[in-house]
Amino acid sequence: MENAFIILFGSLLFVTLYFQVFLFVTYLENKKIFSKKEGQPDYAYVPFPAPLPSVTIIVPCWNEAKTIGKTILSLLALEYPKEKLRIFVVDDGSDDETAEAIAPFLQNPSVRYFHKENGGKHTALNLGIAEADTDFVGCLDADSFVAPDALLRIVPLFENQRVMAVTPSIKVHSPETVIQRIQDTEYTLSIIFRKLLASINAQYVAPGPFSIYRRSVFNTIGVFKQAHNTEDMEIALRIHAHGFAIENAFGAEVYTVAPETLRDILKQRIRWTYGFMRNVFDYRRLLFKKQYGNLGMFSLPIAFLSIGAVLFFTSYILKNIAAYVYQKVVSVSTIGISSSLGNSHFSWFFFDTTMTTLVIYMSFVLFAVMFFISVYHARDRVLLSRGDAYFVLLYGLIAPLWMARAVVKLASWRPIKWR
Repeated sequence: MENAFIILFGSLLFVTLYFQVFLFVTYLENKKIFSKKEGQPDYAYVPFPAPLPSVTIIVPCWNEAKTIGKTILSLLALEYPKEKLRIFVVDDGSDDETAEAIAPFLQNPSVRYFHKENGGKHTALNLGIAEADTDFVGCLDADSFVAPDALLRIVPLFENQRVMAVTPSIKVHSPETVIQRIQDTEYTLSIIFRKLLASINAQYVAPGPFSIYRRSVFNTIGVFKQAHNTEDMEIALRIHAHGFAIENAFGAEVYTVAPETLRDILKQRIRWTYGFMRNVFDYRRLLFKKQYGNLGMFSLPIAFLSIGAVLFFTSYILKNIAAYVYQKVVSVSTIGISSSLGNSHFSWFFFDTTMTTLVIYMSFVLFAVMFFISVYHARDRVLLSRGDAYFVLLYGLIAPLWMARAVVKLASWRPIKWR
C-alpha cells in the first residue's frame, strides 16, 4: 500500500512538472505570437480580404437588467462597419426589468430583440443562430463588455479555413472584492494559457463571455446543447471532434463581471468543474487519440488529471498537518511543552528525498516564471497587484473546495442546476 502511494505521489509530481515544462517550451517556441507590434495578425488589426464579412452577435440574457445596457453599448461601440454588424438580444424569460433596460436600444436598426419562455442559455443561443443569416455568429454574455477593436482583431484569424471559432482574451471588469481580485489574477494567467493552447490547437472551451463562430459550422456539427450547463465547453469539443480548429485572438479583449463572494464563486466553479468532467466523459473517445492531436494527447488528459492532483495533494498536506498537530499534542501531554517544541520537525510532504524536493522546487520556479510572463504580456508590464498576493495566498485554499464538491456531485451523477 505504501509503495503504491509513493508511486502515485511521484507520478503526480512528474505530471505537474511535465505540464509546466511543456507550457514553458511552447511559449519559447511561440514568443512572436505575443508581440504587440503592428502586423501581428492576432493582436494588431490586419485587413480582412475586402469586403469585411457580416457578423451577428447574440446576447442571451435572463434577469440581467443591471448590466445588459452596458453590454449593448459596448457592442454598438465596436469599430466595425455598422451595415455588417447585427445585435440579437434574446431574453430567456426574464422576470425583472431586463426588457425595460433593452427598450431604448431598439430604435437602433442594428439591434433586434427576441423574447422566449425560459429554456436555458443554449436555447436562447440557438434561437439567435436560427435567425442569423450572416457569415459569422458571436456569443456574448449579458454581463460582459467588448473592447472597441475586439471584432477587428478576431475576424482575420478566420482566413484559415479550418478555424471554426475564435476566442478572446478575457479580463475581470472592475474587480473590487478580494474574491474578484483573485479571479482577476486567475484570468490574467489564463490569457497566455489559452493562447498557448490555441497555438497547438488544444483549446477545450470557447468561453461564453465572447466567442465568434463561422455560421456554417452549426450546419455541419449542429447547434448548442444543454451539455450539463457548460455549452461553451461542449461545442468546443464537438468542433475538435469534427476535425476543425479553434483559434485565439490574444489582443481581442472582453471584460466580464466576476462573482463577488466566496459563495458565488464556489457555485460557479462547481458548475464549471462538474460540466468539464461530464463533457470529458461524453467525449472520452477524444482521449489519447493521435488524430485529435494535442487536445486528445495533452490538454484534456492533463486538465482532467489536474483535478485529481489538486485534491490528492490537498488531502495529503491536510493529513500531514493533522498528524503533526496530533503528535505535538501527545508530546505536550506526556513530556511537556518545552521538550515537545524543541523537537519540532514539520515537513509538508512525507517523502523528504532529494529528488522529490528538487521536483517541487523546479515546479515552483517554473510557476513563478510563467506567472511573471503572463503578467507581462497581459498587463503590458511586470507590475504585481494586490490581487496577485491574494491569489498566491488564497487560491490554493479555495480551489480544492469547488473541485471536491464537483467530484462528489459527479460520483452521485447528480446534475448541477444553472440557477
